[in-house]
Amino acid sequence: MKSDGALGGKVIGEIGVAMAVEQLLRAGYAVAIPIVDEGYDLIAFDGRRYWRVQVKATGSNGRNRGSIRLGCGRDKRGAYCPTQVDAFVAVQIRTKVAMCVPVAAVAGRTSIAFSEYDQWSDFGVLRRIKTQRR
Repeated sequence: MKSDGALGGKVIGEIGVAMAVEQLLRAGYAVAIPIVDEGYDLIAFDGRRYWRVQVKATGSNGRNRGSIRLGCGRDKRGAYCPTQVDAFVAVQIRTKVAMCVPVAAVAGRTSIAFSEYDQWSDFGVLRRIKTQRR
């Protein structure tokens, strides 16, 4: 943590992963954190299928304000595709808002707004994702 009490990006990311794990567990998934960096943060399992989940977190305030960048790579400009991850969990750590978004639903987009919360608040969306991997 910084001396002024503000959270750094790494800490926000780790809190976001913990909050995503909690939401996935509450939705009935078993959750694993990969030991090796495979390009996604979590693996969710419902007893039949595994999903690769990328967590994106922010410390901004307000459920309907702000957005999460969905980019990958060093410059965060590359886009994720269904061959890399199955879904994003976007988390605002200060308001405890989390949403689960299939990667195919945001194809070509570089960010997702928290104003879309009502559409993606149901973590059961993973069970409805058709097999996207190629």
